[in-house]
Amino acid sequence: MLKTIIRTILLTAAAIAEFSLAPSSHAQGTPQAQVIWGAYGVNSVATADGVDLPVGDLALLGSFGLTPFQIQADASSVSLLDAKFVPYASARIGDNHPLTPQPAPGFWLTDTNASTDKVIVGSETFSIAHQQIYYWVFNAPTIAAATEQGIFTAPNNPNWIFPDDNDLINITPTEIGDVPHPQGILVGSFGVSDSPLTGSPQYNLAPIVVIPEPANYQVLLAAVAIGLSFQLSSRLRRSKNRLRKRQALN
Repeated sequence: MLKTIIRTILLTAAAIAEFSLAPSSHAQGTPQAQVIWGAYGVNSVATADGVDLPVGDLALLGSFGLTPFQIQADASSVSLLDAKFVPYASARIGDNHPLTPQPAPGFWLTDTNASTDKVIVGSETFSIAHQQIYYWVFNAPTIAAATEQGIFTAPNNPNWIFPDDNDLINITPTEIGDVPHPQGILVGSFGVSDSPLTGSPQYNLAPIVVIPEPANYQVLLAAVAIGLSFQLSSRLRRSKNRLRKRQALN
């Protein structure tokens, strides 16, 4: 009950602030979708060992061009996941948490107002309208530096679908506490420890376990084969030398 009340107050306040303080995209004739997202209730996001993520670590909001099963199967290949991910927004752990005067480890609150019909990634443009929302969180400020990741979503929750820019209601509130466990935790876990700030269970990341590519396996096997061949050749030479010495003595 307390969690619901807190989230309702925060979401209402964020929505009011957005429409009252920021220029309205509807008034300008260029509607854009709006997504409120983060860990701003009672559950933090933490490392695999149960330490709330440090301020400054990276959180991404977007959609995958993969099924949940494929995401889990490809969890060891961050580069592949990244290639199939359409980022809608990014945030830093500690951003705008309303319950503490200072940035709080493990928590953040972001209100993103941007088009879902035209998401530009490099030289390409994607539409993620009416697609599933995912949080992709790392234990570092960049993907390249991360050794842990977490991928979270809320299946069957209508709030976790990106609205279209032109939908009658094109704003949706999401929060990490919406994520059901284990169904919505595609990479990571739940409840390794409790957040020191709220005393509530954490959503935890998982180590990035890099599996060598098939080509690397072939190189490794070739190296092993060469090593074994060298050892066998050395043993054969030593055996022949011993045999010659014995024959010479006889």
